[in-house]
Amino acid sequence: MRRPALWERALGYRKKWSTYSTLLDMPSGDVRAAWSEFGPGSRLFRELDRTLRSATPVAGAELGASLRGGSRLERWVTGFGPSAVNRELYALVRSARPDRVVETGVASGISTAIILEALECNGKGQLWSIDLPNYDPSGYLNSDGKREAVRVPVGREPGWVVPPRLRPRWTLLLGRSSELLASLLSQLGSIEMFFHDSEHSELTMRFEFETAWGALAPGGLLYSDDVIWNSAFDEFSDSVGAKPALTPAGRGALRKPASVPDVPHSGARKT
Repeated sequence: MRRPALWERALGYRKKWSTYSTLLDMPSGDVRAAWSEFGPGSRLFRELDRTLRSATPVAGAELGASLRGGSRLERWVTGFGPSAVNRELYALVRSARPDRVVETGVASGISTAIILEALECNGKGQLWSIDLPNYDPSGYLNSDGKREAVRVPVGREPGWVVPPRLRPRWTLLLGRSSELLASLLSQLGSIEMFFHDSEHSELTMRFEFETAWGALAPGGLLYSDDVIWNSAFDEFSDSVGAKPALTPAGRGALRKPASVPDVPHSGARKT
């Protein structure tokens, strides 16, 4: 899956409501309303903004850019508020109304907080997160030999930006997804949404997709960051006979049909 050119991304943003409507099988107006909730004046955005402004200059600047987005196109699309990926994540969780969500990869916790806020606004749902934090400012090399820059600021815990009011809905497990994910999913029985945002190596992504897919309930959503880093997402989509969607924000998504074959599990490294 290649990275869309600028004009393709602009067109994708223009058509985003129909994309989300098709993915979720619901009226586009409902998704549009959810997207609009997480705006510059929303409670969580103001809380995160305040937390990041009080952090160290380097960490605050890095995470502030992650919260708001950087490109001129994205700032125009999002109304100079939360970045497109953050609004998209919020809108998907808010619209799908899952009871059980599992994510891999937490770091400082911006995405975690957004999922939790959507669940809180839904009035239901719990989030389980798996994270193996990296504290090295230079990042680390994943199993594909690519450098991943995500890190937790020294002296902070994974998910440190998550507001206390949202934490009752959250369970954090520290370790590798290869060691924790299958056991967690076995305990939960089934889930309605899985979000991959951990190590973006082909081995880890393939393992997480395969493991989570078996636990997804019919109609459940598999959502992944950085699917253009390798072929894992496209190949997995082919293996389960599901049509992949590259979302307007550049992430990959699959909705599990009522009946699809499960796929064999494999081992992987998790960060």
